[in-house]
Amino acid sequence: MKFSVGDAVVSTAGHDAGKMFLVVGTEDAFAWICDGKNRKVEKPKKKKFRHLVSAGARSDEAAEKIRQRTLHNKDVRRLICEISKKDEE
Repeated sequence: MKFSVGDAVVSTAGHDAGKMFLVVGTEDAFAWICDGKNRKVEKPKKKKFRHLVSAGARSDEAAEKIRQRTLHNKDVRRLICEISKKDEE
């Protein structure tokens, strides 16, 4: 599966399995992901697409901020929190 900037994903492998992240970049078969807390926007984690599943949400607002290089860690945490709350409903 291919992901794009602004997609919410859940990790399926590694020490971060089960955690939600935001895709801040893509490269071949890899996605650069961050959560704004343990993985900051300034230092995202490179993860293979096959170790990620879609959380079923996308943020065009975050994608635009990433393009403009104005995305902050608090924005990422807020988006992930909003997506998590929608999943619980």
